[in-house]
Amino acid sequence: MDKNDLYRSMQDIDDEVLQECEKKNKPWIKRAAVAACAALVIISAVIVVPMLTKAPETPEQPAVIDKDRYDKNKTAFAGEIAIEWPQEYLTPVEKYSGVSFNGVQYRSRANEISIDLLEKKLGQCDVSGFDKKFDAWAIKNVDSGLLLAVNIDGTYVVFMNNDPVIPTKFKEFYDGYGLSQTLKLETYCDKDGYSTGNWFKTDAGQYVIDVLATCGGAPLVSSDGAYFSGKKGITFTATSEALGIYKRSLTVTEDGYLCTNIAEYGYTFEIGKDKANDIISYVKAHSEKAEYEPYYNTVAGIITEIGDGYILVDDSVLCKDEKDGIVFRIPTDSLIVRRWIEYYHLKTGDAVMIEYKGNISKDYTVNGIVSMNEAGIFEDGIYVEE
Repeated sequence: MDKNDLYRSMQDIDDEVLQECEKKNKPWIKRAAVAACAALVIISAVIVVPMLTKAPETPEQPAVIDKDRYDKNKTAFAGEIAIEWPQEYLTPVEKYSGVSFNGVQYRSRANEISIDLLEKKLGQCDVSGFDKKFDAWAIKNVDSGLLLAVNIDGTYVVFMNNDPVIPTKFKEFYDGYGLSQTLKLETYCDKDGYSTGNWFKTDAGQYVIDVLATCGGAPLVSSDGAYFSGKKGITFTATSEALGIYKRSLTVTEDGYLCTNIAEYGYTFEIGKDKANDIISYVKAHSEKAEYEPYYNTVAGIITEIGDGYILVDDSVLCKDEKDGIVFRIPTDSLIVRRWIEYYHLKTGDAVMIEYKGNISKDYTVNGIVSMNEAGIFEDGIYVEE
């Protein structure tokens, strides 16, 4: 099993299994995810991967970090802790998960959207479980019957229709989600059944979108994604701020099918062998090999200082030579980070893992943090007391 297999295996773990494991083991670790998390730390902790999403802007160029510093026998493991954060420590995305607008129920996609992607205010929606109303906005180029943006205390979050009309033809899907304007396809991997191969970057993404625009009559053949077995083709990474999706998939198969989970469901359309192989051959002719992309980039290490507006995390414990360690600056302007210090009371000497979608600037400040968890440091599979 290689590092890609380890990471993919984590995505296939059922949430109920993880929850059950969590009840039976130490509260800070989900044993079922240990192997996969190890791959994340060793492989992704030091790789700055260009994201398809709109990453937080920083004035400096990203830091260049040597990925060979790490000792392959040393790993950090972390999983979600079963904490019921007080209301004041919940992010807007965590606090409000459902709304009702014009009698239709929508659920959060847990992704924020920029104001410049909004079209117009549609009215107010009711917040599920709260005596609150928030403004609902239409998203440019997107059917508001499928997706809305909701203004939650100044943060705009994408919500999706709980029970959307299932498209019968590809044109309904393509136009409804405004794919010609909302989707960029820049990264893909080879696909063979459920297995994935090498990763590539391509400048042919717009060509793919244009070809798909001519496939409007392609019929829907499945809405459960059960087409993968034995199929070969290419799978694009599909990320879109406007659609509120991050690293979903869009697959084109050699035998003429397109399948995507952009809409949560695994919609499969029969676009025909000619169109499919046109896309595949053109993309492969306009590509270059790329590094494997982890779902999120990760840094891990020991907290060495808790200051005013920041914490410092030293990763030397994971290095072959401790002198090669880097001290990362983690801003505490993020509630996701601050609650671990203020409420959970992490302190200097504790091990942590931080996931991020931004970059690491030249002063080693980590930008675009999406999660933080207490971690454990292991060497040759044995827990190391810090």
